[in-house]
Amino acid sequence: MKKEDPINPLVTSGRNLSYWIDSVEPIKFQALMHPCTTDIAVVGAGISGLSVAYNLLKAGKKVKAFEDGYVGSGETGEQRRI
Repeated sequence: MKKEDPINPLVTSGRNLSYWIDSVEPIKFQALMHPCTTDIAVVGAGISGLSVAYNLLKAGKKVKAFEDGYVGSGETGEQRRI
């Protein structure tokens, strides 16, 4: 997606495309099509959600992370000062 293209709300929640969103192809996963079991469900796969999920996995928990868009595409993808 280039700057002159309209913002796609399926890619980012922000008003402007950041370098992080504009420079790579988004990672796509299949939608969950069947019931699953887990110790902990993390809602949101931005930097905070994935950090929580990672640390819970390291602690031995069974974790699933859920995202309604692309991984890292919301507020995490809009960060320009990192």
